[in-house]
Amino acid sequence: MAVFSAGVGLIRPSISAAVSKRTSSAQGAAMGILNGYDSLGRAIGPALGGFMLDQGQNLGYYTAISISILALLTLLIGTRIAANNESQVKERLL
Repeated sequence: MAVFSAGVGLIRPSISAAVSKRTSSAQGAAMGILNGYDSLGRAIGPALGGFMLDQGQNLGYYTAISISILALLTLLIGTRIAANNESQVKERLL
């Protein structure tokens, strides 16, 4: 539990800072969405974890792996789309 608490304590400020810096406008709305999803995870997570534990010991791990792969793919695709959009904007300015 101490490792988890330390990890959350280190990552949460970084995530908030990254969302704040990536947002070009409406930082309050972006932070509200971030906090809303955080609260949703805290509300649904324990119930979903308990359900998965009842279904099988390894189901929670498989679900976490699946969600992590999905998040990684979303990051890679989103980064590629953002880079393409940025290059198109630069080409238009020239």
